[in-house]
Amino acid sequence: MSNLKDDILIHRRGFFINKVKAPLMKIMIKLANLYPNPTKENTRKPNTHALIDVWDEFFEHEDNPMRDGLFRAIRRLSIGEYEHDPYYGNRIDWFLEKLVEKYLNGEWIPRKAWSPTGCWNEPSVLEEQELMKKRLLKAIGSPLDTSIFHKRRIVAKIGE
Repeated sequence: MSNLKDDILIHRRGFFINKVKAPLMKIMIKLANLYPNPTKENTRKPNTHALIDVWDEFFEHEDNPMRDGLFRAIRRLSIGEYEHDPYYGNRIDWFLEKLVEKYLNGEWIPRKAWSPTGCWNEPSVLEEQELMKKRLLKAIGSPLDTSIFHKRRIVAKIGE
């Protein structure tokens, strides 16, 4: 049996794209959009407001129109559930606390300064990507088709 990543990305890529991810995204968007749009005016919990702030910042940087509907649906669902249902809110708190513990003790690997790549416009990330591109050009001593620079594999090899 192959590993999970190879199974999804290589062995059954078409199946997962067409039969799993596409219909899942479609139904998630449809159902999540049944929830009211959460704002700071129609919510009251401080943690809900923190979620709204984080999602707002996320949308300042995310720039993929093909995934906008999905991310907005996840936003609506995650904030709506947190605000109105303590069962899920308490579990989100627990999960977040455990992730923070993993991050602080080094078990959760932090993102690289140059990521996320593709469809992300956070200034510090874009600056780091430019620095890496300059380092690469200096290292190879010749011009490079920079359109391929943003491919994760190339960036990952340079950044590590």
